[in-house]
Amino acid sequence: MCDMLNASDFTLNKGMTMRYNRLLSILCLVAVACFAIQVFSDNKADVDIWGNVGFVTAWPSSPAFLRINTFSFTEPDRPWVNHEWLAQLVFHQVYETLGDPALLALKIALGLLVLGLCAASMKKEEVSGPIRFLLLLLVISVMGYGFSMRPHHFTYVLLSLFLFLLRLSERGKKWPYIVFPILAVVWANLHGAFFIGLLVLVVYGIGSIIDGFTSGENRNSKARGLLALFSAVGFLAASFLTPYGPRTWVFLGESAAKLRPYLSEWAPFHPLRDLSAHVDFVALVAIAGICMGLTKRRRTIRWTALFIVSLAAALFMRRNIPLFAITVALVASTHIESVAGQGLQDLLARVRPVVLAVVLTAFIGLSIFFGATFNKIDPLRLEIPPGRFPVRTVSFMKANRVQGNVLTFFDWAEYAIWHLFPDSHVFLDGRFRSAYSETVIDDYFAFLYAGEGWEKSLNDYPTDIVLVHTDNPVADLMVVRDDWALVLHTEIADLFLKRTVHADLIDRLATGNAQLPAQRPEYFFP
Repeated sequence: MCDMLNASDFTLNKGMTMRYNRLLSILCLVAVACFAIQVFSDNKADVDIWGNVGFVTAWPSSPAFLRINTFSFTEPDRPWVNHEWLAQLVFHQVYETLGDPALLALKIALGLLVLGLCAASMKKEEVSGPIRFLLLLLVISVMGYGFSMRPHHFTYVLLSLFLFLLRLSERGKKWPYIVFPILAVVWANLHGAFFIGLLVLVVYGIGSIIDGFTSGENRNSKARGLLALFSAVGFLAASFLTPYGPRTWVFLGESAAKLRPYLSEWAPFHPLRDLSAHVDFVALVAIAGICMGLTKRRRTIRWTALFIVSLAAALFMRRNIPLFAITVALVASTHIESVAGQGLQDLLARVRPVVLAVVLTAFIGLSIFFGATFNKIDPLRLEIPPGRFPVRTVSFMKANRVQGNVLTFFDWAEYAIWHLFPDSHVFLDGRFRSAYSETVIDDYFAFLYAGEGWEKSLNDYPTDIVLVHTDNPVADLMVVRDDWALVLHTEIADLFLKRTVHADLIDRLATGNAQLPAQRPEYFFP
């Protein structure tokens, strides 16, 4: 990291004395690092953290490596294609060895590595210090969307590395094209979005060949394009080297063919609905788009195409917004420099160095303060938001040994697996199409949203426990059923038990002999 982000990377003004340049460069570096740590250190547990830490505890060669849908009662023997098994194994080992503070440190380190690659690439492309500094801050802000403890951070790193290596290849380096298929093996086992690497190579390869014919570039551009396409073939072949072989690609194809409108991060970007949450993204799109249009530097088909594809992906699916930010830093920064670089330097030349130093110092202080305190009880621990997970309800279930087949709200399924398995199994969880059939998924959401045939999940499956959010439409329908009893109602959760299965506990509750849920349970992971 230090080799890629060093103090000299952020020189603000060539006209300043060397002493002030050195001081301001160090302050800029610290400011970027502190802001990144502030944004990347969000310590709130997300819905997948329990699965990401607990699903994979052994290598594929071990009998403990799970290949079927073990945690479910609806399809317990269905094959499970875990397209992020290696990332989950890494998370598990880190947690088991060093605890949840190490998980937070790993997440921050992966984010800083992305920034290091972006900064190193921009420096090689002779993007000025002020542009690099401000663009990195904006990239950090945009990347903050969904920066939870998930395997997609490895995709952020590998996308950055791919684009960085392609930049290197344009300086006469051939070895990156040998490295890409090797990285494919790692990427394909870390995260299901590894196909992004293949897409990058294909777009870059075709674009380079077109550039060779239309932009007056010499034959080196065509040669790079062919090398990229050959490397893409190697990437594709290498991506089959997973515990699942071609089944990984089959799963990705089936998953891509199905939209997920009930998951907000899978939804398209809506300029009115999502503007307040993504002002930084809109600003980055405007800045990069305008500068790409007004640039004095030659635009190539290959890099322009990668910019357009990444923007289209971000607009089509919000979860791709951080990928667009990374692409801008590595693809469009030279054009931003062309349009705004000199003007920004001229502007800074009119500001006294001491003022810049004071502003940067204040920025650093605020980043440290908010990084340590904002919306955090303990900045070194993963926290469970009390209003998001049924902590009290699950504590009640464990205390009273409520066991059985649990149909629970989607966001709570992996939390329930961690705390209740093997005494209880779930109807559906976050593994989704990698472990469940379309029939089970359709039946589940029909139940949750009180759709047509919602009772099928109760009548056609051996469901005997229902744990839903009080805002789920089905909660009101469950209350009026005579064969189910509402045994616990909290601020966010309703727990229903099937009378014929849990009669003893229902009777104990009626007579006051059951243990009540803790009023102030532990809200730290796990």
